[in-house]
Amino acid sequence: MERVIVRSASDIQSLAGYKERVRPENDPFKRIVQPYHVHIAMQCALCGHWHNDGYIVELERGGVTNIGHICGRKSWDTFSAAEHDYRERELRPKLLQKLSGAAPEIKALSPVSTDLRDRALLLGRRKREFLHRFPTLSAELRRRANTNRTQVMRIQERDKATIDEMMAANPRQDRERLQYEEIPVGSLQGLPLFKIKLHETAVVNFTARVEQFLDMDTTMLPTERLVDWDTWIDALQQRHQDAQRAVIEGELFF
Repeated sequence: MERVIVRSASDIQSLAGYKERVRPENDPFKRIVQPYHVHIAMQCALCGHWHNDGYIVELERGGVTNIGHICGRKSWDTFSAAEHDYRERELRPKLLQKLSGAAPEIKALSPVSTDLRDRALLLGRRKREFLHRFPTLSAELRRRANTNRTQVMRIQERDKATIDEMMAANPRQDRERLQYEEIPVGSLQGLPLFKIKLHETAVVNFTARVEQFLDMDTTMLPTERLVDWDTWIDALQQRHQDAQRAVIEGELFF
């Protein structure tokens, strides 16, 4: 089986021969195909618990499934040895090769990363000053950001004639409730800047990790850390876009 790019549970569940639930006595373990990480947890085929990390494994009698590593060790006697052998003999060389191959692309992103970091730092200073000067307004902007309410409304009182017409059209209405109406007057740009930690996290997940990657010797990392970097590289373009969007949105607000 070729290596599978896993971004969500559906990428695993759509594999040919995928089994949602397995029993160790009926479905003997054959080999590890690859590890996986998903942001939204998926159910382990062995224990039924929900995991973000695990392995795609092939079964002796055919088919593939997903399991957590602890479940695999508890359920199949041969799993621990297979896991160690897979990680050191198969996985590690592939990961080192992949990370080495990605280095030129990440190096080319360094100037972009530096620019985004500097713009984000400036936004951070502006945001802190804004929060200090306008605490009441800032609280309202946070509420709007967390509920995605970008539209700004003006409350306007209806005249008696308009209310009379509305009551004539539907006499069961509450007249007092018709006294005022909301008029759209505009929309707020850059509200995600006020979502707690979301804005900063998107930028750090890209800029700090780019700098960290370029400063480290990947050959000295344990295999577990190589797996983490492998997952990061798979989502590199998305992380770049998220960081760029976060900075642009903040600049639009100010």
